[in-house]
Amino acid sequence: MTSRLHRAARREISEAAIFYAERSQEIGERFLDAVESAILKIRETPERFRQLEPNLYHCRVAGFPYAIIYKVTKTELVILAVRHDRRRPDYWRSRLG
Repeated sequence: MTSRLHRAARREISEAAIFYAERSQEIGERFLDAVESAILKIRETPERFRQLEPNLYHCRVAGFPYAIIYKVTKTELVILAVRHDRRRPDYWRSRLG
């Protein structure tokens, strides 16, 4: 199965990492490590995380108020969003198409 990050999800990771790095380089690096670790777990076993609806899942980023939203098809895993918990919860739904 191939996997890819939606370009908006890539931007969300970058913006959050910059936000944390401006406060502390160490925290910025920890955020990136936590996101990378979550993505690796998703790739290993995509169906193990909370299912939001058919083929759509939610994985928490350990130690940070973020979740990774992704969809799984027979051939592809697409990371749609890296969403902050305190923002509009469904803003990423337009990326499903």
